[in-house]
Amino acid sequence: MKRKINVGLIGTGRIGSLHSEYLAYHIPDANLVAVCSIVGGRAEKVASKLQIPSVFRDYQRIMEDEDIEA
Repeated sequence: MKRKINVGLIGTGRIGSLHSEYLAYHIPDANLVAVCSIVGGRAEKVASKLQIPSVFRDYQRIMEDEDIEA
């Protein structure tokens, strides 16, 4: 069995939201574990809808997280 790659998504606007759904539902080797948006409420909404465990306002948090691979 292949190991899933942990992915963090920076930006949850219109296009970012679409990417989040593709990562969560259509790319079987991706494990969407974090989302980030500087706009209040957007990342939280996406995370709640897709059951993503981590939400950030600062993209550096995703970049520095050693568990996030892409």
